[in-house]
Amino acid sequence: MKTHVAILTSIILTATAAFAQTTILWNESVNGELSQGPSPTLLGSLQAGTNSIIGATEIVPYGNNWGSYPEVITFEIPINYEVTELYIQIDKPNVWVFLGDPTFLSSFAFSFGPTSGDLLAQWGLDSLSADAYGMYLENHDHSSSESIAHYQLDFVLEPIPEPGTLVLLLLGAGIFTLRHCRKSQKRVETGRFLVL
Repeated sequence: MKTHVAILTSIILTATAAFAQTTILWNESVNGELSQGPSPTLLGSLQAGTNSIIGATEIVPYGNNWGSYPEVITFEIPINYEVTELYIQIDKPNVWVFLGDPTFLSSFAFSFGPTSGDLLAQWGLDSLSADAYGMYLENHDHSSSESIAHYQLDFVLEPIPEPGTLVLLLLGAGIFTLRHCRKSQKRVETGRFLVL
């Protein structure tokens, strides 16, 4: 039984890996700088699989003040999909990360200094549902010299399973298990008969 479950799990994981993809939504070293002002960079709809943004946000001292250069973006999650994981890799502390509506008037989540890892968990969120979002990252490392925070965001977009699909999957697993048990029972009975 464990062998069959392991084989079935292996097939499902292989199929998931084969159909999953990684999309680079934006890489500042290739695509240029993301918007740093009131007009965000429009990234459009996320694609199924992992969607990555690679960039850097800086802050520069000017006398007793600092000039900050945030990264400002908007993106959409299509209907029947959700972001189930959002990972951040960042090399500096004190970077503010905001998530809200595309007008940046409503805030859904905010962090004053996330650590590398699962950003959704740091925000206290399980997932992001289908909608349009605005997001910015802003370096607040107020040091005596220029500070550049390099980061990578990885949005994992997955389809929302329909309730009927889950029921059919469970039904199929039940039928598979029942057939396996019956075949095993017949083998045991046949084995006993032959021994006598």
